[in-house]
Amino acid sequence: MLNNYPITWIIMEVMSVILFLVCMIHALKSKRPLQQLFELCCFVLAAGIFEHFGVLTGNYWYSQERFMMFGLLPLSVLLIEAVTMYSAMVLFDYLNMPKWCIIWFVGLLSMVQDMSIDPVYVHDTYEFNGIVQGHWNWKIYYEPTFFGIPFFNFSSWFYMTGLYAGLIAWGRHIYATKKKEWIGTAYPFLSAVCLLIPLIPTALLLVKPIYSNNSTFLFWYELIAMILNFAFGAALIVKHWQKMSPIDCKKDGVVIFAVPAILHLYDIVVGFGFGIRQSYIPVVIFTLLHLGYLYAVYRKSQKTV
Repeated sequence: MLNNYPITWIIMEVMSVILFLVCMIHALKSKRPLQQLFELCCFVLAAGIFEHFGVLTGNYWYSQERFMMFGLLPLSVLLIEAVTMYSAMVLFDYLNMPKWCIIWFVGLLSMVQDMSIDPVYVHDTYEFNGIVQGHWNWKIYYEPTFFGIPFFNFSSWFYMTGLYAGLIAWGRHIYATKKKEWIGTAYPFLSAVCLLIPLIPTALLLVKPIYSNNSTFLFWYELIAMILNFAFGAALIVKHWQKMSPIDCKKDGVVIFAVPAILHLYDIVVGFGFGIRQSYIPVVIFTLLHLGYLYAVYRKSQKTV
């Protein structure tokens, strides 16, 4: 503890800011610097609005013992969600997949990252005012769960990041077609606001259905939904594997490879270093899966060159 703040939580907050600054610098060096920077920053707004919806509807709550807050949310959580989404979007530009695939590609990579993050962050607990708290805390309504996390959480990450990426791709297309600067300024903000239009009904009907109080039904529904999202995204990656263009590692390598690797490294160090047993299996499996895919992408890119 440092001035009553857990060391691991402080490190996570510092890491989130550094990674977000790395992505901001990358955006400013891109071909569309202002647009790409707005895309990154507006996702923080979009994620913040949606996360507040999850908190206010009673699905989970965040510990308030933080330096940086965004309303009821730790700002660090939103920054980590943003860099995860941004990293996947930068990689997508090299894959030459149909534009609509961005929803499932970005959603899948974000979900895999979260399957390593959540088991560590939820079980990295400390006691404040007599209450044991993790980074965030779930109100569980069925068993078994994904190492203490309900399955709808991962589908929520999937659709939040994927649908935002899809709206951004649509905004980019309109901007390139119309060639009006006000569109380039407006579409990231409109994407953040408009994300709630498809996201909230998707969350209520597909991610965590509101039409049943049967915990067994919800367990199977949410588990199957998560598996189908994962499987469809993976199938698209396999189908379009041969279309990938060589990656400019000097320009984009840090964002594509280093950002997710650093997030996984934090999970490994904290999970195993602090003996968070609930995290051992998911951290190992999904770190290997995610980084294994990125390594395969890198190798294929080098062979293409």
